[in-house]
Amino acid sequence: MTQLTVRDLIARKGEPLHLEVLAAEQGLDREITLPAVSSPGLVLAGYTERFSSRRLYALGETEISYLGSLDPAARRVALEAFMGKDLPCVFVTKGLDPPEELLALGAERGIPVVRSSLKTAEFYRRITPYLTEVFAPNTTMHASLADVYGVGLLLTGRSGIGKSECVLDLVERGHRLVADDVVHVTQRGTDLLMGRANELNPSLAMNHYHYAWYLCLFRRAEEALVEHRRAHELDPLTPLHTTWLPAVYWFSEHPDYEEALSLARENVERYIPGVTAHYVLGETLAMMGQYEEAIAVHEELARIFPAWSAPLGETYARAGRIEDARRVLEDLEARPPSSFNANGLASLHAVLGNRDEALYWLEYEPAHAWVAWGVASESFDAFRGDPRFEAVMRRMNLQMVPGDRVPTPLPVIAPPLAGTEDTP
Repeated sequence: MTQLTVRDLIARKGEPLHLEVLAAEQGLDREITLPAVSSPGLVLAGYTERFSSRRLYALGETEISYLGSLDPAARRVALEAFMGKDLPCVFVTKGLDPPEELLALGAERGIPVVRSSLKTAEFYRRITPYLTEVFAPNTTMHASLADVYGVGLLLTGRSGIGKSECVLDLVERGHRLVADDVVHVTQRGTDLLMGRANELNPSLAMNHYHYAWYLCLFRRAEEALVEHRRAHELDPLTPLHTTWLPAVYWFSEHPDYEEALSLARENVERYIPGVTAHYVLGETLAMMGQYEEAIAVHEELARIFPAWSAPLGETYARAGRIEDARRVLEDLEARPPSSFNANGLASLHAVLGNRDEALYWLEYEPAHAWVAWGVASESFDAFRGDPRFEAVMRRMNLQMVPGDRVPTPLPVIAPPLAGTEDTP
């Protein structure tokens, strides 16, 4: 049975959800028993039938405006009907100031009132997946799990029968290992099972670093910043945790290039020579349209680390220096093929508009880890819908919904567990 208190929720998701406790801190140990957040709706108008006291409730601009339109006596009556239930918690979104009566009733009845600065829709978007994951039915199995063409293949059987050997044979054939020996299986909805491996030690800085970049892939930059900074706190001496931090600001809905630029300049001075520091500074300048300085930085990067010349070619192309970009391209193509080189060639061909060549290098095996972020970038916008490009996306376990700028992960699907088909 999943146990989650309001205090647990704030400790785990307080920063991504921008939470601030306004009243009834003594009620933070109230238990959350349902993965549901909703508006109080008609209960504020006095209709309390079918109102569930087990849900979390959020008051947005509409609800706060409605309460503000009532006279003090009517507002008190409305809020007493709402807060008279044994609610686990009440949220107020958009950084709004709640009515004093709400704070007083929360303090009186021990129901925490928590404010988020997020807009209501964004608040729902962030909290709902977390609650759904926490409360999802789950089990642990002695098995091995492989990702075969985006579909989860679960191998079960007694110890020593050869599960690990089978899954490793699949890996040798180009498929992906998800978990071996212990598989945690979680039910999503009524007909989808998700399998994963044991979690790694959460105190390891590199775990937070890699999770930050997973979040960046899906444009969850604010959460990524929290994870990246945590990596730096745990291991401030590893340059990765410092030099890549400015790049996280690129992935926000409204990129903060000025902050990225400031941090990137500091890193270039701190790490001499520094391949990542130079790359991030040059890319940031290029994104800001400051091509002359970006080219100078990338030329220095290519001089110190010749393998990193692809970013220079891309910046040349974006600045309109097509012949210089083609010269870099010829140099890259003359080198022995590698995963890293193929990734750079794919991006440079894409910027130059060479569709077939870009797809050829995207299909290179084994793929470099950065390909996932590459195919989700603006450089490949013109490739959306191309069957070859969509195949590459699937190989990365990604899909792009038409009209959406942010990729979504493909689910790893395993057959339903016995007895769970009708589980709600």
